Amino acid sequence: MNSSMIYIPTLNRSAEPHRCLALGLAAVVALVSGSALAAELTDVPLFKNNARILFQGDSITDGNRGRNEDPNHILGHGYCFIIAAQYGSHFPERKLTFLNRGISGNKVTDLAARWQRDTLDLKPDVLSILIGINDSGKVPPDEYERVYDKLLVDAKAANPNIHFILCEPFYLPKDGHKEGDERDQDIKQRQVMVAKLAEKHHAALVKFQQVFDDACKRAPAQYWVWDSVHPTYSGHQLMADEWIKTVRQFYGASAPAANDRATNPRPASPEQMQWFRDAKFGLFIHWGPASLSGAEISWGRKDRLEGGGQELQQVPADVYDNLYKQFNPVKFNADQWMALAKDAGCRYVVFITKHHDGFSMWPTEQVRWDTPARPRHYSIADTPFQRDLCQAIADAAHKHGLKLGWYYSTRDWTHPDYLKGDNRIYNAYYEAQVRELLTRYGTVDIMWFDHAFGDWSQFAIEHLFKTMYQAQPDLLVNNRSARGLQHIPAGAMQQLTEADYDTPEQQIGHFQTNRAWESCVTMTKCRNDTGGWSYRPGEPTRSYEECIKMLVSTVTGDGNLLLNVGPLPTGEILPEQVEVLKKMGGWLKKHGPSIYGTRGGPFANGGWGGSTQRGNKIWLHVFDWSGGDTVRLPPLQDTIQSALTLDGAKLKAVQTGSGLQITLPKAQQDPVDTVIELTLERH
Repeated sequence: MNSSMIYIPTLNRSAEPHRCLALGLAAVVALVSGSALAAELTDVPLFKNNARILFQGDSITDGNRGRNEDPNHILGHGYCFIIAAQYGSHFPERKLTFLNRGISGNKVTDLAARWQRDTLDLKPDVLSILIGINDSGKVPPDEYERVYDKLLVDAKAANPNIHFILCEPFYLPKDGHKEGDERDQDIKQRQVMVAKLAEKHHAALVKFQQVFDDACKRAPAQYWVWDSVHPTYSGHQLMADEWIKTVRQFYGASAPAANDRATNPRPASPEQMQWFRDAKFGLFIHWGPASLSGAEISWGRKDRLEGGGQELQQVPADVYDNLYKQFNPVKFNADQWMALAKDAGCRYVVFITKHHDGFSMWPTEQVRWDTPARPRHYSIADTPFQRDLCQAIADAAHKHGLKLGWYYSTRDWTHPDYLKGDNRIYNAYYEAQVRELLTRYGTVDIMWFDHAFGDWSQFAIEHLFKTMYQAQPDLLVNNRSARGLQHIPAGAMQQLTEADYDTPEQQIGHFQTNRAWESCVTMTKCRNDTGGWSYRPGEPTRSYEECIKMLVSTVTGDGNLLLNVGPLPTGEILPEQVEVLKKMGGWLKKHGPSIYGTRGGPFANGGWGGSTQRGNKIWLHVFDWSGGDTVRLPPLQDTIQSALTLDGAKLKAVQTGSGLQITLPKAQQDPVDTVIELTLERH
């Protein structure tokens, strides 16, 4: 455990007693008697399982915090301690982690100097900042705003899903606010700037000044803030109450009070979709006993239920169905896999839990066959390996801060009751399996289905969605849960099954900004068929250059790329695929601001390249310089203030009524993707 961090354990963490830290008497007293909000503390959606909440700022946040492991001092003795105590005691099962990195005397420029170490490296999910009182008279207001803004931009680039809570600086003169008080006027100016930044970055704004001004009607200023700057214990309680109230109102307002998605199922809201649209890059993993054969997963089985793909059918059914007896991936290391995904720049992972062949990669309790000749569950528990692969993947994904998705095939070519009669038996089986996947492994962010066949009447799709949303209220679902069924009702049911995003396969989707989409593409590029999802020995891996261009083409089209690997039956990922992924991660470390958290456009992408945008920035991704040193694009309404390569080199940008002309010498052009940053003056 790092210093100045408190870990709030679950009620059943007896296996790790050394991590069960007391919250401290002062906070407990505040909880019991000091705060009216304690009794009405409500859930806030952003405080999810394993969330990391970081407080940043100056001495007010520091609160004389300890720099060692002492849990009574690790968060200081101010508002941060009280907030952590309240949320920690009300939601122990969440395993929330609170961190305090306030340092006495800090200005915003001091924050900037330690931002990497004390913020980005800590990987917070929620970041609360209170800074400004020490900047007064030392850091000019325009520089204060500029540096503050860059801190938020950098934090968002490092974690597109981060939530900001900006606290306005405050000042409480002993004799009241007076005209001519330069410090008072300076702080008011900075309060306006913080409010502006909160609006720009979609952050909650905690208005401390009004709270203290109102409190002075009940007791003198010194009762709340003893030296015009530093709160007393009563002042810190006011701050904690206001922080909790603001966060509850800002982040709780859009969340249904009782998870009404479970009773009235519907696609995700824009707020629920935001992390996905910002993430841009995910890792797809196809793996299982089929990898032992080297044939395509499911499709490589001969005499299967569905026809098509005759060239893929290589393994006799009785041989394929018994591969599980040999499946023992002793070199599998989920932590290494997820660390690789993180290093590659992926923000989420989707893992195959059950493909069309019906094999379950977790120890399902659902019975498939009730005969001594066949495995009762046909799952990982029936293999020599036996360990729950889904548990390992989920734990590692959560550890590395990756969003987690489960691929699940509704189609099942080996289940004896699949599409038999009214399909009632199989429908109950697969719904129960989906429920297991969504209730055993903590937060699950995506259910990735892969088509269904038969008739709408043979499935209970609406009930399935209610079940999923009951288990995971913020779950995203792709558009394949009912794709392929006959007689899907028009209207609400059609909209429900189209769900949250489109999924073009083995191709880059078209430019589309009105609905989220994700291209799923294999790293293995089979020469004679459209497979390559699972391990296919002898087939080539796409080059780094091709993979970067696929990612950029997807993002400039306003979509995501879900890039697939097919691990070996031993549990290792092919070295050539590891190499490509690591090189992509290196590219994204430099070019990430032009990818993460952006939207496609304003220029339609194509063979020339494409563009992304965020705020007053446009990034051009140029593939084709066949015109020499110049790229010609349609006109922009806004004025370009600057045009730079990401290396900081200036280039020529000429705007006319008929178009935009970008000129860059050949020596500065990148053979894979030349990234150009345009800063605009918005009209």
